[in-house]
Amino acid sequence: MSLRKLATTDFLVVGAPPAAGAAQEVRFLVVRTSRDGIVGLLRGGSTAGPDQAPAAGALVVPEETPIGDLLAPGAASLFDIDPDPAGVVLVSPTGAPTAVVPQEVIDDFFATQAAERSLGPGGEAGDNRFPDLPDQGRPHYRLLCREPGCGWPNEITEWNRLRPLKCGNPVMEHDIRLYA
Repeated sequence: MSLRKLATTDFLVVGAPPAAGAAQEVRFLVVRTSRDGIVGLLRGGSTAGPDQAPAAGALVVPEETPIGDLLAPGAASLFDIDPDPAGVVLVSPTGAPTAVVPQEVIDDFFATQAAERSLGPGGEAGDNRFPDLPDQGRPHYRLLCREPGCGWPNEITEWNRLRPLKCGNPVMEHDIRLYA
């Protein structure tokens, strides 16, 4: 089943996190800058001060991706980046946000799949292997590095919190920093 069928279009694209006191009448806010693209996903009603960034970033997935592809090891590891994710941003082939899949929908799917994989036919252990995904159109996490003085946009296709990746900033060599 395509993620698009599980998504909502009750979102607004904003250029920066809303300031405290700014009311939002939508379910989600996709933070997209002209320079860096999609860099955050917030729940509607969320606010941030001028020096705060939205959560850690946004998990970005092509809109026709089957939901099962999120169970592949690389894609599933991306859910470890943000301890309180709002959901997944779906994008068109041009990279424009088209919808948001709420995190509770993703969580329900993961729970159902975990139960089905743990027991196969006749109550036997299931097959826990995952197919490899082609590189093109892979789910990826977009975030701005929070290292002081950096702010470099990074795309992550697999995450291991014990071994953070290097930031892509060609001027400053350091690990990606998720929070200020």
